[in-house]
Amino acid sequence: GGVGEGLATSAQGGGKRKEASAYAPQPTAPDRVHREEKRMFYLLTRTEKVQLPPSCFGKGITKKISDKLKEKVVGKCSAQYGYTICAFKIKIGFPGRLDVVTGNAHFQVEFHSIVLKPIKNEILMVEVTEVNEQVVFATAGPLDVVIACENIPSDYSYNSLDNVYSSTSGENNALIQEGSHLRVRLSGMTVANNKITATGTMDGDYLGVQAA
Repeated sequence: GGVGEGLATSAQGGGKRKEASAYAPQPTAPDRVHREEKRMFYLLTRTEKVQLPPSCFGKGITKKISDKLKEKVVGKCSAQYGYTICAFKIKIGFPGRLDVVTGNAHFQVEFHSIVLKPIKNEILMVEVTEVNEQVVFATAGPLDVVIACENIPSDYSYNSLDNVYSSTSGENNALIQEGSHLRVRLSGMTVANNKITATGTMDGDYLGVQAA
């Protein structure tokens, strides 16, 4: 199907947002967790101003404006929108407004975008990139997730020789090491230097090490 299939409309952050469709009636707890993992990706309708210098006027101006827009937003991060993954269905407001001082033309551009915007208490899968005694570092696409040792279940202990966390429970022999896949709940986010860093916890039902 097309982009946005199976999404339901909601409004937030200055744009029309669509999110993962409503849950099925009374899903089981593991199924509910799986569904929650899909919610941090949204389809937004947005507007941006694009500036074009005189050297770009003339033939092919539509493509040049589109390219400028993508250069401005794709791969960028903001507190309002999160990470912009792609921009499409671009509609340019012609004619543009000419700046008599600089000679640049300014265009109002409407477009659709897919964004990654995690929220507090959201559950997602992450891959471990580094482990030490104080903290586990992980990623989910462009999102960095930091899991402090106090947010790792108490039945895990750190092994400094192998640089892993291993379970002390006879019922669970899973390891937390580089490359492990974890299900975590996000407990907070900060946005700085074009990047979102989240803090997460493994302490909770249906969270923790997942089979590869």
